[in-house]
Amino acid sequence: MVTRAESTRAARTTLYLAALTCSLCAGAASGGEPIKPTTELNDLRVVVTRLSTVELINLQRRYGVRVDLRDVRQSHRHGFTIVKRNLKTGAFTCEIYLPSDQRPRTVDDEATLTIGHEFLHCLLGEYHP
Repeated sequence: MVTRAESTRAARTTLYLAALTCSLCAGAASGGEPIKPTTELNDLRVVVTRLSTVELINLQRRYGVRVDLRDVRQSHRHGFTIVKRNLKTGAFTCEIYLPSDQRPRTVDDEATLTIGHEFLHCLLGEYHP
């Protein structure tokens, strides 16, 4: 009989391996950027929101990300991830923001890899320079 703790541990391991697989696929497609985790989260809630280019840029600026307006094209905008911690409960929420018109059309296309990339930020923090 499998205990609840064992089941939770197995689910976390599966989730981590899935994210790592997405990351490896994205790395292979984009040149293999090394992963250097700044944190490792195992228990969190994930919320995905799709935004227009303007909304995505405004959100990034609000959180202090420098956006070069000369390089703003909808086809070039990637996602943005924010991990928040509830100070009362200690629970983590990962908010993934994606460009609204970049939806996956095929397995492992650019949009799918962006989702995997942003999800990996949920688990590992700011893992690339």
